[in-house]
Amino acid sequence: MLSLTLISAQAQTLVLNELKVLGHTGGVNRAIFIKDNYLYTAEGSELGVWDIANPVSPAFVGKSPPLESYVRDIYVEGDYAYVATHRRGLHIVDLSDPENPVDVTHHLEWPRPSTKLFSAGGYLFTYHHSYAYNKTVMLDTNSTPTITEVWTDTGYSTIAQVNAYIYFINAQGTRIFTSAGSSGLVELAQNTNIRGGSVLYAQGQYAYLAHSDNLEILDISEPLTPTSVATYTENLSGTFAMCVNNNRIYLASATRIWVLDAGNPLSLTQIATYTPTEAISDLAVKDSYLHFSYRDGGFGVASLNNLNAINLQYEHRVLRYATGVRVVEPYAYLATKKDGFQIYNISNPALPVLTGVYTDAKNVHDFEIDGNYLYFVNGEKLQVMDISVISRPLKIAEYPAPALKQFIDINIEDNYSYLSADRITRTISSSLLILDISNPYTPHIAGEYTIKRENIGLSDVQGDYFYLLEHYWQNYTILQKLTILNVSDPAHITVVNEYDLAYWTHQIEVKGRYAYVTGLNWGVVTYDISNPAMVTERGRYFYALSRFLAVGDDVVYLGGAASSWDGYFQVVDVKDPAKPKPVTDFITGGDGYIVDVEASGSKCFVAGGESGFFVFDYFEYVIDLPYAAYLPLTLKE
Repeated sequence: MLSLTLISAQAQTLVLNELKVLGHTGGVNRAIFIKDNYLYTAEGSELGVWDIANPVSPAFVGKSPPLESYVRDIYVEGDYAYVATHRRGLHIVDLSDPENPVDVTHHLEWPRPSTKLFSAGGYLFTYHHSYAYNKTVMLDTNSTPTITEVWTDTGYSTIAQVNAYIYFINAQGTRIFTSAGSSGLVELAQNTNIRGGSVLYAQGQYAYLAHSDNLEILDISEPLTPTSVATYTENLSGTFAMCVNNNRIYLASATRIWVLDAGNPLSLTQIATYTPTEAISDLAVKDSYLHFSYRDGGFGVASLNNLNAINLQYEHRVLRYATGVRVVEPYAYLATKKDGFQIYNISNPALPVLTGVYTDAKNVHDFEIDGNYLYFVNGEKLQVMDISVISRPLKIAEYPAPALKQFIDINIEDNYSYLSADRITRTISSSLLILDISNPYTPHIAGEYTIKRENIGLSDVQGDYFYLLEHYWQNYTILQKLTILNVSDPAHITVVNEYDLAYWTHQIEVKGRYAYVTGLNWGVVTYDISNPAMVTERGRYFYALSRFLAVGDDVVYLGGAASSWDGYFQVVDVKDPAKPKPVTDFITGGDGYIVDVEASGSKCFVAGGESGFFVFDYFEYVIDLPYAAYLPLTLKE
């Protein structure tokens, strides 16, 4: 993302702001597609390309740039991939160079959130169904891609090619069309007896319509008057995906895959089942191999050569749901929702390399790194890890939270660890614990302070002062304070200031003479704390959906959500703390907020939850023009 701003026409000075994605890894996977010897799959908001000429050892070929929202479905035709994203429409990606897929067209008018893609009659179809509206649209893939709205009054659960016809099926019934070229679709028939289902697949005289708990067999020898002739129900539950290959039907739920013999379509028989190692989201079959996408990220390949014992041949694992990030280059330490800590070497940010794993770390609330040690809190305790050998992190100590309290935040300064212990019952008070960690193997209490108000938020420490966000109720209204404590003597903590905040707070970071505070519904506020006893608000940038921040050199990196509820990242210029201003931004995708942000020099590191882990580089160039220039105030591309 580039932005160009005219600072002064008289002085002929311009500022060029550039935010560059240096690397990305991880993220959810909701789709898989096979074409020839290539497998196309998703990694968060990116489209990945894999060579599966050797199916038991897929080779990574390349991936697209981030497509702003996580990928929901993929269809490939010719040199193009049609990629439906969750909330950022349809992207058309040029695959003529599979090592470097290029996003060439973006259709924001495609329904959002997008659902499955259906190919039929030279068109791609999708639908959106919600309490607010229903819409079915199509895109002509035979010429310059153009999107046409088919209906706004109804949504269709499955759309498929049946011989020379296109079937649209929903809970009310089936509508049958034929393509009339440039004139679009012509309706030929309707059928109210065939309805519902999630996937329709036609083969010869019969078509198979998958419902959540049964498979309906349709006789389509007369395509305009299809009839239901049989139903298969044995053991099926929660099915949502289906493919047909060599007279075998493969049906999938999130946790199970069924293989049916379709040699006699009127009498289907189950010949195998397979239980994936984790929840899946899509499947495809090529030759004797079953390929499936893992919902939380990655994919698997299983051999079908022995149906009595379908066995996993290959797994591609990725970073799953990154919830926190700290960086001590060349390593990025990532807390995850399910897999503990993962440590990546980011010497080459474009290709992060998994270097170390520590799985015994569940529900990490916050963590910090100090030298060769990583300290994290998970509510019930503080744990200390020796990370001097990156490939083998080792737990060396722990310290329990006080009774009926949970550790929610940790800061480290010199030889002390500052732990915010939030109460979990109204009968006691929250507190700040200061531990002496001069010997990381034996952390011990150095001081404790009882918090006056009901609940505490995140905090920061700088020098002799500890900065704590507090929330409390008064006259049925939630109020906030910034409490500043003198912790120069941990055994005798004193209150320096209790400053009323006018905004709902979430995170604070202190750098030099300023504190930067963010919170839901108000962006970032700068406070002058040069005299901690006399705090003054200096400036404010409003953004409604911000939650996390990191302070760089003259900028604040702000993480939150876009209005579409995709992850959203902004760079805010704070060279003048009285006038914070956004200069560039980026949509990371995912479903909800960015969950952590870290700054190091000109780089920023983002834990994006469902969208994975991003590495950004931010530059600002000041350009002195040799002559007067006439430019728009701001130009972005």
